[in-house]
Amino acid sequence: MYKQSLQLLGFLFTLLLLSCAKTVTKSQPIPENVVKQKDLCPIISSDKWHAWLDKYNQKEGSFRLNVSGELTLPNPAYHIEWTAGPIDRMYPPGLRLFLKPKKRDGMSIQVITDIPTSYQMDTPISKYRYVSIYCEGVELAKIENVVLTD
Repeated sequence: MYKQSLQLLGFLFTLLLLSCAKTVTKSQPIPENVVKQKDLCPIISSDKWHAWLDKYNQKEGSFRLNVSGELTLPNPAYHIEWTAGPIDRMYPPGLRLFLKPKKRDGMSIQVITDIPTSYQMDTPISKYRYVSIYCEGVELAKIENVVLTD
């Protein structure tokens, strides 16, 4: 009887070990939308967008486009890079601006932060139908009827 109990106990112990063993399964690929999420724009929200044209020098036919706004980011360790995109062929034209928040190296406090941002561009155009601001394919703002200010 004692020998049968030991055999049964050994059998149960073997089953327990086998059930705890890690089984190898084929890993599934990461879904495409999860892979792309890390490339998405980190801007939580944006507000207070303004755009205007002015004459900053006396050169005839030269204007300066000014754009300013406020971005809400997950922490203060971002530097904003602006890029001017294509101008459409309507009259007056529309302009697309792209901003890309670049995370700085090093540590940063993790606190939602409002960061003012601005962009200036020399242009021969004295009026824009609109100026659109994009981040990673998402339109943050569209400012219409951008005209020369005195």
